[in-house]
Amino acid sequence: SKCSPSPERAEIFRSLRQRKRKRPVVGAEDVGLECTLPGFEGYLQLKLRLIEAVEQEHEEPSEDLLAAHRALPPGDHEKVSDTFVESVAKGIWPFDRVCLFGFVAELYIEAWRQAVLGGSAAGTVSYSYAVLYVADKLLRANNHDLLVHSSWPISSWDIEANMVALQAGLPFKLKQPQVDVLPMRLPSVWPSVLPVDVLQKSASVGNQERPLVIWLMSKHPSPLYDVYEILQDLAQTGRFSLDIRSNMVSEYCEYPFLAELCSKSERLNEIMQLETFKNFMSASQCGERGQWCGLKDLHRDFEEVTIEFERSFGLENDGIVDVYICGHPLFWCRLFEQFRQPPGIIGVWDVSPSFAVPAEMQIAWTEHVKALFTRKENLLISPCVSHTMQAHWLLGMRVPYFQLLGWKAAKEGRYSALRSQEVLVSVFHTPWEAKAIMKITDRARAEGKFPFSLVNWEDIPGCGTSCGKQVLANFRAVVLDAYDTANLKLMEFYGMAMPSFYQRGELWRTTMRWARAQAVPGDEATNDPGRRPEEEEDSEWRTQEGSSIARLVESELLVAQGRTMEELLNSMDRRQQPFSPYTSSTKTDPLSKAYWSQYTDWALMPHLIPFDGAADLLGQLLTHSLNDLKEISEKMAQHYRHLHRVTASWWHDVIFLVGISKDSSLWLQKT
Repeated sequence: SKCSPSPERAEIFRSLRQRKRKRPVVGAEDVGLECTLPGFEGYLQLKLRLIEAVEQEHEEPSEDLLAAHRALPPGDHEKVSDTFVESVAKGIWPFDRVCLFGFVAELYIEAWRQAVLGGSAAGTVSYSYAVLYVADKLLRANNHDLLVHSSWPISSWDIEANMVALQAGLPFKLKQPQVDVLPMRLPSVWPSVLPVDVLQKSASVGNQERPLVIWLMSKHPSPLYDVYEILQDLAQTGRFSLDIRSNMVSEYCEYPFLAELCSKSERLNEIMQLETFKNFMSASQCGERGQWCGLKDLHRDFEEVTIEFERSFGLENDGIVDVYICGHPLFWCRLFEQFRQPPGIIGVWDVSPSFAVPAEMQIAWTEHVKALFTRKENLLISPCVSHTMQAHWLLGMRVPYFQLLGWKAAKEGRYSALRSQEVLVSVFHTPWEAKAIMKITDRARAEGKFPFSLVNWEDIPGCGTSCGKQVLANFRAVVLDAYDTANLKLMEFYGMAMPSFYQRGELWRTTMRWARAQAVPGDEATNDPGRRPEEEEDSEWRTQEGSSIARLVESELLVAQGRTMEELLNSMDRRQQPFSPYTSSTKTDPLSKAYWSQYTDWALMPHLIPFDGAADLLGQLLTHSLNDLKEISEKMAQHYRHLHRVTASWWHDVIFLVGISKDSSLWLQKT
């Protein structure tokens, strides 16, 4: 069967299983997560009948459930959505103003009823899918998805997985099996060491005629914020004499802690059109031109930018800068191309290469990336496993990766738990998640069921943009937002050895949102059926016999358990990767997101503590004693010492290859 794993791959498959949801410690209706509005009492009966259906594993809606469903008042779903938009604008807690989860459950039951009882006609399937689509849109790309913190027994996973199942011609299931990805143990950096003969040459570098001049530039502080600290440490070891010139051009330069990274040259900021792209970033600022229109305009005329850069900075830098480290956007790696003696380029792939590249330029730019980083004097690297796997999928390139460290934070703070009765809640990138968790825990504390206080980072006096790291490290633990694949904030807390909780469902819900922002042009393999997301109205790939979606929904999730990085990249034909790592903004693909989330730092780093909703978080905070947390902290510190050692050694090798030997192929041949 196409749906069964071959014997030789059996060890890297894992059965899907469904976790039991924990009931909230405190009634979620008491904190404004449930519908308690007058006239909507019917939703309580609907929820009770739905809980019964889930616990008894009903294969079709019971008459009691359908009766509760029919008794509901007419729902105005557009009004619900409008109320949330209005609440966001006013900063008002919206969940007690509308019955959002009641409306979502109502739609879910209607889709289930039609899919199971309405027959197999194409119209029935389309109707059920359309109803689920409305339910999913009400959650607004996870921004309003607090189902996991409520007492409703369904989740956004059930909604989206059933949408995929219907597309693939598979049956609707009341509870779709949740994917659990086993933790992998891939190398912390890759490749781990240089070949022996190269190491011997590296050890004999000795005295340099002059310091290596390294120019750093990006729009976003991560990961160059980390790279800058590592290079400073390398310079202090005496192995290299380095002249590090950081020239970040970014809207983030308003933050004091980034001052040493930012360009001090008004002329450079002018050439890079800083004020223009700062003021034209968001969709609202750009209007019909679309998000990042300021950066796209800069990139349309980037040849003129490189000419102006050479005119203004060539005299003092041409033939002087040895290494140019660039990224976010990778398009800025072109900056020195007008120089007669350009530096070796280290490009950092921490976001899609097509980020902020105008559509009409993307194919040519993809070819430029491949050509640029196959030259032996240059090297393309990534700050995490997931981006290396994406690069391999998209371009067939084997991209070395390193580990973000959050090294500056690790030097400034260390877990102490002086505030042993307080748990820190970090900044969240979804508007309601942290508020919901804190509302539930505050209520439990008020009722005497929970002894700890949760403290929002932004509410700590004197914090904000300049909060001392030791202030943060004094809390009992921290609750983090898993909003991206390789998160500097995660590694800052890891470096401080601070016990860190994260919501398990975010691995598929939010970590992949930014990493998967675009289906960028790649080589011929990316045009195979099903490998690039299509428009919603184009459904041909979804119904193809043996499609990857059908295989994965029907069988099991392929994981890379037990594989080395070399095996993953060399023996696994990337055409056989079951999913694309990229997605369109309108496409729902939870299995794909779950598959690729196994390569994120959140899945790979040991000693993190996942939880399933606020009730589970409260339970774990109650059961983890302070001694337990200190033991976890020590394990984190031990692993971090290993990470720092191998990452510093890795960067030493990279600087040697690009800055001194001028031949990165010595490394790439090994990979």
